[in-house]
Amino acid sequence: MEIREFAFWPRDTVITAGTPVQWMNFDDAPHQIVLTGGRPGSSSPIEHGNEYAFTFNEPGQFTYRCGVHPTMLGVIVVQGP
Repeated sequence: MEIREFAFWPRDTVITAGTPVQWMNFDDAPHQIVLTGGRPGSSSPIEHGNEYAFTFNEPGQFTYRCGVHPTMLGVIVVQGP
């Protein structure tokens, strides 16, 4: 997954449980992955050229946003194995 032009690319993603998702920051500004609903998996700020990975082990729909730029939104749909 890419963080580019102050957006997540792709914005919505479907994966299988147990699959790690990796976000790479291509913007000059830092970004932060924050899973909504108090779920674990939030990142520290991700600087330009750095990445963050999180493994989704449970099926469900997980919404997330940038902790620095809250208008940046995305969804991960995790399907069972």
